[in-house]
Amino acid sequence: MAITSENVYVRICQQNPALNPPDLYCEWAFVPNMTTTESAATFGAIQMEQLILVLLMYWALHFMFGQIKTMIESM
Repeated sequence: MAITSENVYVRICQQNPALNPPDLYCEWAFVPNMTTTESAATFGAIQMEQLILVLLMYWALHFMFGQIKTMIESM
């Protein structure tokens, strides 16, 4: 089974310090002849990063509301 190469557009985001407040600046970059394996690996890495961020946000909110609940109960 051969891995076909294809032309892929990749979204590249970086922080733009010129904006106030600094915000993400994203653009689409053309990547010629990226193999499907490479594009799948890139997509997988992006998905994993988003999953980790969601889990961190959940943990932070869970901790914060736990602290608020404890504070209210101790009144």
